[in-house]
Amino acid sequence: MCSEKKYPEMIKMEVPRDSELNKTMDNKISKKILLINPPSPSFVTHKDKSIPLSLLYLSAILKKNNYNVKIIDMNNEIINSEDGDFENYFSGRFINEFNSFNPDMIGVTCLFSGRFKSAMNVINKIKKISPSVPIVLGGIHPTIFPREILKDYNVVEYICLGEGEISFPKLIHAHFNNQNLLKDINGIAYRQEGGLKLIKKRLS
Repeated sequence: MCSEKKYPEMIKMEVPRDSELNKTMDNKISKKILLINPPSPSFVTHKDKSIPLSLLYLSAILKKNNYNVKIIDMNNEIINSEDGDFENYFSGRFINEFNSFNPDMIGVTCLFSGRFKSAMNVINKIKKISPSVPIVLGGIHPTIFPREILKDYNVVEYICLGEGEISFPKLIHAHFNNQNLLKDINGIAYRQEGGLKLIKKRLS
């Protein structure tokens, strides 16, 4: 069991600053990043109330890099709502929180393939109310099928492959400051002129 002294050190991960991509990250204007945990699909009868740890870790890294971060755990919000209805939740509480925060970029997690339809439903609805906000999709399913997703779903601008603690902060910086730097980021997939660009995650 981790002590209180050690626990903060577990999530205090350093983002490397040894490349041209990172030279100006400390000087950036803070952007608002919304992280979303979509609801479990309807066929899941056992409602999982677990905390989305992956988003908590990612949030800690983004905050360390001076980003303004908000997590919306739609799964637990809907489970704990009075009627458990997604449409009512989205058109009410979610829209209010979304408009109040007014994100510059959105990250959506899709842990497993069974949740992909639910994640895309959320993304499609967000694009209807805010079509210009860039969306990054991450998780096991997008990591396995990045080409297919980018080809078939133009509402997704980027995919983070594998763990996003290092690649996501760099992606945000490159998107808002110099998109030519995207090609230097390991662990992302995105569209470029002439086709798709897939940069595999470096394992070492």
